[in-house]
Amino acid sequence: MCSYPNFTTPIDFNGPKKVTDKSKETYWPQLASHIDNDAVEFKDLALNCSMCLEDITVFPHEHVEDNNEETHQGVILPCGHIFGASCISKSAQASIDTDTMIRCPTCRGAFVHPKCDHFFFGLLMPSNKSDMGLIPPTLNNGGVLADYCYQCGVKKTLEDLNEELHKILTEESRGRFVVSLTKGGETFPQPWMEDCQEARAPATFRSFVARYDRRLDKYEGSTKLWITRCHAGTAVRIRDLGPQAQ
Repeated sequence: MCSYPNFTTPIDFNGPKKVTDKSKETYWPQLASHIDNDAVEFKDLALNCSMCLEDITVFPHEHVEDNNEETHQGVILPCGHIFGASCISKSAQASIDTDTMIRCPTCRGAFVHPKCDHFFFGLLMPSNKSDMGLIPPTLNNGGVLADYCYQCGVKKTLEDLNEELHKILTEESRGRFVVSLTKGGETFPQPWMEDCQEARAPATFRSFVARYDRRLDKYEGSTKLWITRCHAGTAVRIRDLGPQAQ
């Protein structure tokens, strides 16, 4: 649920595609039902993007990057409609350029994170049956959009942790010691903090972080939550910016 999975390509590609109306379905709840009921196999999918009328790619070996390093692999929006990833990006950019709301081209649904108002770009469509459970139910069927986008979620976590740290520190040292987060090779809020000396966290702060992480993990682990990347499990460190930062 917490990040794009490493989808695998089914081994059996023998024989021609069995293209039917069901294998062309671009509404995820209906398509998932067809696949669950063995009416359609992933290898037979022939999905067409209604935005560009080109094929939506399904399997990793089919995804080809364009000049913007984007592919046309299937993306599922929280309403359940499926489009090519590059088309979603182009549509979103066009809306940003014209200062209009980004919406699903089919149902006109608008999907913004409720606490930061940034657009949610959808989840990559799985390419095998075992990964289908990673897609939450649609919003009209109990699904929930994450409160924050990834970047704003990181910012909120930093604010919460720094606020707690400052309760422990003396007033003189609050500018010198700050919290950094590291995950997937990225350090927030600034990459250069990775080179700053690490300070030992007080026991009370470590306990707070453990409780905070458990709450976050429970929230982000919900099977109903539309979220692209999780913050739970991120390395939390206290950085010493030096006496000049005081």
